[in-house]
Amino acid sequence: MTLSRRSALSLSAGISLTGALAASGSLLSRPAVASEAALQEAHLAAGRARAAYGLMLESGKLPAQTLAVAERIYERHRANEEALSRRSGSLPTTVERPDVRAAISSAQTPLDMLRLMRDVEVQALGTYLDQSSDNGDDSGLLAAAAADGAMNWALVNHILGESLPPAGLAAGGSLPLSGVL
Repeated sequence: MTLSRRSALSLSAGISLTGALAASGSLLSRPAVASEAALQEAHLAAGRARAAYGLMLESGKLPAQTLAVAERIYERHRANEEALSRRSGSLPTTVERPDVRAAISSAQTPLDMLRLMRDVEVQALGTYLDQSSDNGDDSGLLAAAAADGAMNWALVNHILGESLPPAGLAAGGSLPLSGVL
């Protein structure tokens, strides 16, 4: 399946809006927690995702046609990590990912690597959506990170040729995991 630039941009715009709306609703429907703790948890999630993509890119096991996408997603996670770090005052950390190293080692096919990419996005997105803040600026930053995660997940899922889950997240649906992480 070929993803044209126009369809990728359309898909990205729709997923970004959907992710932002879902994240905003999620953030508003829960009791607020300390902004600093929420931002630090989201910062760690962005760092874990960035580290996972770094390992996948270094492995040489990603399908050639997805390298540019993986590099772009890596940069997006890095940018989110930096934005969350600035906002929370968190120091940059080195994140070890033995779970990702093991999954890369056991990956037998390019599809295994794509499923690993998708699982990394589910982990990051779940963490972003679990955080909430009573500070409007912090909530906006968390919603933006969640929207990026939703867009990344949808893009990788599209590359895999798999359909969206039948039920939306707000309706009790969940994102599929391959179980490698």
